[in-house]
Amino acid sequence: MDKIKDFILLWVSNKSGIEIKLVKENINIFEEGYVDSLGAFELISELENKFLISFSENDFQDRRLVFASVNSLSEVVKDKVDAL
Repeated sequence: MDKIKDFILLWVSNKSGIEIKLVKENINIFEEGYVDSLGAFELISELENKFLISFSENDFQDRRLVFASVNSLSEVVKDKVDAL
């Protein structure tokens, strides 16, 4: 796994109380109840701080982010990190 995905998996595990090995990477973490709306803001803020990136309002129009799985969110972050 890469460091971005590892970070998100660990964050989701810690926030939800679910063992990291049980967090499913391809399901919507919000719909599954791993993360609520407040948690989503916290996660976005922590991703911005950890990886020195910024999300814009336009990013939230991107379905990969709006309907975020661990995999899709890590792809969005990776794209932003690669663009630095």
